[in-house]
Amino acid sequence: MVRRMFRTVIAAALAFSTTALADEIVNAAPSPAELGRYSVVRTADTTARFDSATGATWFLCSRKSKQAWCKAKEIPSLPAGPVGRYRLAETVPLLLIDSVTGRSWARCELPTPEKGLAWCALEE
Repeated sequence: MVRRMFRTVIAAALAFSTTALADEIVNAAPSPAELGRYSVVRTADTTARFDSATGATWFLCSRKSKQAWCKAKEIPSLPAGPVGRYRLAETVPLLLIDSVTGRSWARCELPTPEKGLAWCALEE
């Protein structure tokens, strides 16, 4: 009886310690400057994952009948900056804005046979 109770207590302790380990943060905690770097934005026709420090964007797409993030073609010579430098305006079409220079881009489709989504510069 005591042995059985001991086994139950040991089993319960192991179960609780295993779940506690699953919640433990393995990586270092992010700095305040890193918080909010990535966001997901949705408009009527687009869902995008966005890096507000580099302007990199991934659009929700379908690959082999599964949902995936398809990376948009990168804008040449787009400088990285602090978190929040680039912002997405939830409009149709989706707009990307550089909050330092004011340059803006609209979501567009690549004019190539493989298609895909990209950012097309708006005239200043």
